[in-house]
Amino acid sequence: MAKDLHKPKADKTAQFRAEVALRIKQAREDAGLSQRELAMRSGITQQQISYVENGDRLLTSYNVVKLADALGISTDYLLTGKSGIQEYKKLQDWLASLTEDQKDDLIILLNKVLARFRKSK
Repeated sequence: MAKDLHKPKADKTAQFRAEVALRIKQAREDAGLSQRELAMRSGITQQQISYVENGDRLLTSYNVVKLADALGISTDYLLTGKSGIQEYKKLQDWLASLTEDQKDDLIILLNKVLARFRKSK
């Protein structure tokens, strides 16, 4: 009976592992990288990447950061599937809708803000 009390947690862990595995594999493939190339970029062994992508193991927090950096994704996205990606896409769409004159004005404004920011440091 005690085993049954722990089963839901085990199921959630397995589900979490599978979801992380899928996001890692998808991000790696989207980046056009093999497991070997990702291993070289991240400093994580190819074998470990394979284990993680197959859902057999979880990453240490340190390796989560290394892998996310190597893939160019946030640790939030890697672990939860949630990130600023939706907001980034909205911003990207909004920027694409601007006229060239509006884009030029925005660049001027951003350069002014950056100049003030740099002075305040």
